[in-house]
Amino acid sequence: MEKFKRFSRSHPILFTLALIITWFLVAGIATGISSVVLRAPFIDPIPQSIGSLSATIYVLLISWQFGWLRSSGIGALGNLKVWLIAALAFAYLIASYSLAFFGDLSLDFGSAFISDAAQSIIFRQLVDRPS
Repeated sequence: MEKFKRFSRSHPILFTLALIITWFLVAGIATGISSVVLRAPFIDPIPQSIGSLSATIYVLLISWQFGWLRSSGIGALGNLKVWLIAALAFAYLIASYSLAFFGDLSLDFGSAFISDAAQSIIFRQLVDRPS
């Protein structure tokens, strides 16, 4: 681990590129394995979410091993004001995604993972977006 720490300090750009490449590899491999295990298509939201979650966990583990979580403030609990701001931002995120995906503020997660309908909605948004 000390070799990686020295490499990150002496070659920060190469280390960042290596971290990004391994992040993509971890996400792709986890998505592939979860799509095989779940017998779902590779582009299904559930394997994609599992791949993104595993890649995020990978980056957090690397950051924890290097001691970057504590120094960046992510590892600290924070005070009441920080938690209040985070809770408001999270509520806004949930409401905006619900409004963008369902068209209203309902939280109907059962229909969010119907792959044909989700693919159709995403494709329609990409193609029919005004210039």
